[in-house]
Amino acid sequence: MVTPAAAILLISDDGALRQAVTSALSDFVAPSSGVVAAPLAAALSRLAANRYDVILVDADADGSGSNDLDGLIGAVLPLAHGRPIVVLDRNGSPDTALTVLRAGAQEHVTIGSDLASRLPWAIRCAAERQSFIRSLTAALQQEHHDSELRGLKAMCGPAPLAVSARSFGSTPLAVKAPALFEDMVRTYQSLLDSALEEKALKGKHMPETLNELADQLGTLDASPRDIVELHKAAINAKIDGQTPSKAKAYVEEGRLLMVRLMGLLASFYRTLSWGSNNRRGAGQLGQPMAGALPGKRVR
Repeated sequence: MVTPAAAILLISDDGALRQAVTSALSDFVAPSSGVVAAPLAAALSRLAANRYDVILVDADADGSGSNDLDGLIGAVLPLAHGRPIVVLDRNGSPDTALTVLRAGAQEHVTIGSDLASRLPWAIRCAAERQSFIRSLTAALQQEHHDSELRGLKAMCGPAPLAVSARSFGSTPLAVKAPALFEDMVRTYQSLLDSALEEKALKGKHMPETLNELADQLGTLDASPRDIVELHKAAINAKIDGQTPSKAKAYVEEGRLLMVRLMGLLASFYRTLSWGSNNRRGAGQLGQPMAGALPGKRVR
């Protein structure tokens, strides 16, 4: 919502347009706030260093005569940080209006004698439209996250019954060792940050912490379900309060991290199995047992 204290930036070097805009918004914004006007290059620098509530863009701000509106809006959009953009145009062409809206602006206003009535209304509409877009984006992101969690739950199948869980030693790790589970959640969160910030997991590099976490899970008889629960707990904590784009990045990197951790856990159990088989074979031949991993339990 745009309030009378809104900070408005006009990207234009046209003195007459600045006067017209200031006059048109005299009853819309407080005098102490006012309208800040600057040519394109200076305005982009201002956007990079300051936060404005509304950005008004002269369609001829780059001197192209409205011939490169895609490039003009494209230069402003990354610095707008989700704030509404209203383009002011002199020719009033429907094609121009469509072009700026497709380029990412929220409203288009033709400069004319009715600017005082049309501009405040356009700013309100642009602000409401941008607010709706943010809400819709957040809702879609939440639905994507919920779908991700439903998929993880389905992948592991139904939870084991209490009796069979105790009988076969498959008690969930979060129940069997809650303190250790919380420690591993924090470790997993650190790995998520590393994957997101450094993109280390996209190459061949495998963080040693991930190997250590897999070994720790293996020594606790963890199952794939435990890794899924670990992943869910860490992801839920990480995406809480994040922007939709960053939350999506966490989910995508987390999916890769979870798969790699499952692979390492499978390798851990496979190595133990080979060690166990070697020991049985050696015992049958009357030879010393070999092949078990030092410090690892043979199941």
